Amino acid sequence: MFKCKTVPVEPDLSRSAPENSGTYAVTLLYQEAPPDLRSGAWVAALPAQIEATPTGGGLALADLGHTVTYTGQTGPAMSVVMPCASTPDAQTLATALSQTWTWPEAADAVANLHSAVYIGELMGRFMPHQQRLETLLPVISGIVRTTRPAAVLWHPAGYLAEPRQVVDQVRDVLFNVRLFRIEGTTPGALLMDTMGLAPLGLPDLQCKARNLEPGRLAAQLKNLAHYLLDAGDVILDGHTVEGTEPGSAWTASRACAIAEPPRQVLDLDPGPQHAV
Repeated sequence: MFKCKTVPVEPDLSRSAPENSGTYAVTLLYQEAPPDLRSGAWVAALPAQIEATPTGGGLALADLGHTVTYTGQTGPAMSVVMPCASTPDAQTLATALSQTWTWPEAADAVANLHSAVYIGELMGRFMPHQQRLETLLPVISGIVRTTRPAAVLWHPAGYLAEPRQVVDQVRDVLFNVRLFRIEGTTPGALLMDTMGLAPLGLPDLQCKARNLEPGRLAAQLKNLAHYLLDAGDVILDGHTVEGTEPGSAWTASRACAIAEPPRQVLDLDPGPQHAV
């Protein structure tokens, strides 16, 4: 079941939105001592084009199959795997749990954490989003498969991902569909959005509506998010997309996100019968 928060009906335009495309990173959470990051067991599980070099207490990973160009120089796409000095604080975990609605056991998984490992890209924002994912996702899923964390804090999407899903259906964990109540409106009004596309340089999605079944709206936002991941930023102002009802068409427009964090979204208008 969705966990609802309350948001205003319009975005706060006084907030300055950060760049859509920053560092893409996750934190693996463990209920025991941290894994040996230099163990050959999980390094062997990575794609053959990944070259691992010890650095500090972790590893620098060079993906020789993908390149990035920065300040006129080209080199392999890079990521890092590092032990964390501490586990995430209680507020960070509580915030992530508040929008982790597809994994009922998430709270138990993070109730007694002892260690954490950070996995993040370097200069990934200078690459197309497909290449960023092709570089980083095999690293994340490979380490999850071999070190078996209790949970994965998926920072770009702001929630806790189930390790099994990270291994088996990693594309499905790239974004989260969230539900909010809307302040000062008629009963049944809701806001639903995605979180996780903006860090890849794509617009997230949002729809404020009334008298729409949340499960059907969530499924539609999920389908559109997958479409953007495949096709890129191709839905422009004034374009229409399929609605939740057969034959319906919703108009998309660029807007500021109503719910935090500040970012650009595609706002979907569900039509007058569902307008808030």
